[in-house]
Amino acid sequence: MMGFRRWLTRGLDLLAVAVLLFAIIRFGVLPRLETHRVLPAPAVSLVDLNGKHDELASHRGRMVFLDFWASWCEPCRQSIPLVQRFARLHPEVDVLSVDVGEPAPAVRAFAAHHPMATIALDADETVAHAFGVVNYPTLVAIDPQGNERGKWVGFDPQIERSMADVVGRYATSKQASIFGASIAQATTTTRTTPSFAIEDEPNSLNTIRNTPFGWELAPVTQGYLFLVDDRGELVPDRALAVPTVANGGISADRRTITYHIRTGRWSDGAPFDARDVAFTIEALRNPHTAVPDTTAVAPIVSYEVPHPDTLIVHLREPSAPFVASFLTLGANDPFAILPRHIAARYTSLDRSSLDTQPVGLGPFVLERWERGSHLRFVRNPYYWRGPATSPRIDVAIVPSPQTRLVLARSGEIDALKVDGVGVEVARTIANMPLISRTTNVVDYLQFNLHSAALRDRRARAAITAAIDRERLARTVYHGTLEPADTFQLDPRYRGSVPYPQFSPGPASISLPELELAIASDWRDSANVAVQIAADLAAAGIHVRIRPYTEAQFWGPKDAGGILESGHYDLALTSWNPALDPDRSYLFGCAAIPPGGGNSMFYCDPAYDAAEAEGARHYEPSARAPSYRIAADLLARALPALPLGFERRTYALSTRLHGFRPNPLGRDYWNAWELGLAATSSR
Repeated sequence: MMGFRRWLTRGLDLLAVAVLLFAIIRFGVLPRLETHRVLPAPAVSLVDLNGKHDELASHRGRMVFLDFWASWCEPCRQSIPLVQRFARLHPEVDVLSVDVGEPAPAVRAFAAHHPMATIALDADETVAHAFGVVNYPTLVAIDPQGNERGKWVGFDPQIERSMADVVGRYATSKQASIFGASIAQATTTTRTTPSFAIEDEPNSLNTIRNTPFGWELAPVTQGYLFLVDDRGELVPDRALAVPTVANGGISADRRTITYHIRTGRWSDGAPFDARDVAFTIEALRNPHTAVPDTTAVAPIVSYEVPHPDTLIVHLREPSAPFVASFLTLGANDPFAILPRHIAARYTSLDRSSLDTQPVGLGPFVLERWERGSHLRFVRNPYYWRGPATSPRIDVAIVPSPQTRLVLARSGEIDALKVDGVGVEVARTIANMPLISRTTNVVDYLQFNLHSAALRDRRARAAITAAIDRERLARTVYHGTLEPADTFQLDPRYRGSVPYPQFSPGPASISLPELELAIASDWRDSANVAVQIAADLAAAGIHVRIRPYTEAQFWGPKDAGGILESGHYDLALTSWNPALDPDRSYLFGCAAIPPGGGNSMFYCDPAYDAAEAEGARHYEPSARAPSYRIAADLLARALPALPLGFERRTYALSTRLHGFRPNPLGRDYWNAWELGLAATSSR
């Protein structure tokens, strides 16, 4: 009997749970999204705040969301910002905010504090009744053919995801393209979104972090005072003009720089002005943030913001490199302007929401980041130049150069940077002609001056003379390297002292076995290292090649980075210099890690003096003599051997337009111009 009662009690408990679950599903979950058999949406007419009629049928061919709300509805205040954000990020759909049962003055008053792009009035509740709306908020989805496809009732914090799912399911292929799918799922005949590839995953999309691939993509979402165009010139972005002595932007004593700022809005709609630029100065100086390079703000003594559209910076001494590097795409480390309203919340920006949810001033906004796969960007509705040419841009994360070639051949990426033997393979891809341009990105072999075997300059000269750099460029780089005896692309700043030239035969000095460190997947470096090792072996100099991941190789000193920690003898690497001819970031005494990129540990006060003198002048003709002296000092000391300047070679789809890489190798500086032709010629 006791057992029967126990089972009866348990059965009643299970029944109660079942009833409770039914109630939750019936009255809680199901009202969120009501699905029904496909029915045409009612033929209704909406009226805007100015009394103009808008027929629902006029939106045929586009996905439409009707967002029913009322000013007295508390959940509506939570839901409206989410729905409106989706509308801003997805200009290919129409979102109509329908106020039910209220007069126009009340609607205007509410909308003043809760911005909505397109407001419609349903004062007599005719439209609400037609769609069976009885609770608020209610969101109704209508497909491009005019059929109802879903209804959400009540506040749903995941409403944007639900809207995206419906669009992905019911939008036409022309609209949706690769909505909700990876780049590899798009076909070349229907794809309308430009797609690109990067070699590795960014560790952050906040440029204040040391993240090469984050910097590469930054112009897509971020804003700078100046960009660098395809001619290698500074062009205004959020500053109205490049400051000069002639236009009054640089004071007579050359120590005060005035920036006139183009105010506007951040990608999340918050206001932007000169105070954000001033805040970025402090963020770069923040001792709690591991900023990889503070040289851009080091010359600043003080600054002021007399008006929201004006920033005045006072320098310790005249500094021409400051203009080209302070929050510009031409800097050694191209830091973007930070959103004060978000970044100021954090004591340190080593980790913040900006790592994965960047808020910026650029032409696009990050919509999706699928780790290890791809990133998708959509138009920034507040971009100062207006809507970007393409509604979206996709970027695939593809470490393997072979896989990138396969994706290019199948038409799934539109621009491919190729190196080494990949150039010959790329020549065989139909409708993807090759273009090349010489950049100021210099590949070089660097010497660790802390290594006992390499402290003697004669040892470094013997290694230099054993390497056939001309043959290296021809047979290994396959034309993607322009050999040069200099670290200066601009001939005005090149020295006259030559580096030791190739001289076959035994080395003039005996050396122990050396370690040659490389980043294994970078720019065909394994093949380059093998050829260098063979050249050195022919001279009686033996090296052991040690490959590392890019993160290990170029990592910061405090994380055990190979270069910055000095755990090598020789290293094959490259440098993407700033637009300015100043090279103190790589060779200055103060630039020894963690102060900069001088992982050779070279220090010469005479070199520093020459660089400092060049920096004090703003006119190229006055600067050139100092930089020529600095270049000659490097050739004599030989802390590094320049192999040449990267001649970047791209295979470009014939459908792609607007791709104009600049001499710094920062390919997305003009992301707003990138687009695809409407039809495929493949």
